[in-house]
Amino acid sequence: MAIFLVLLGAAFPAAGVAFATQDHESQPHAKAVYSNTIDRRDAEFLTVIRFANLWEMPMGKLATERGTTKEVKTAGSVMLTDHTKL
Repeated sequence: MAIFLVLLGAAFPAAGVAFATQDHESQPHAKAVYSNTIDRRDAEFLTVIRFANLWEMPMGKLATERGTTKEVKTAGSVMLTDHTKL
């Protein structure tokens, strides 16, 4: 179980990095959104963090449902609650 979670954790943030590093200027709407508000590096950072956050919610739920110890279930519940709010 732990290995499964580690592998998922390694895979999904990597996908977020891949999406975040795409050329935003080639997307017509992205240039307008990012040009006057935040710089490109900040936009990439926020995109990666969003993907990581979206990954944390189902992993928290999985931990609460399938965790074998009280500590794992509690940590999963906190992850699910906090990342849903975020």
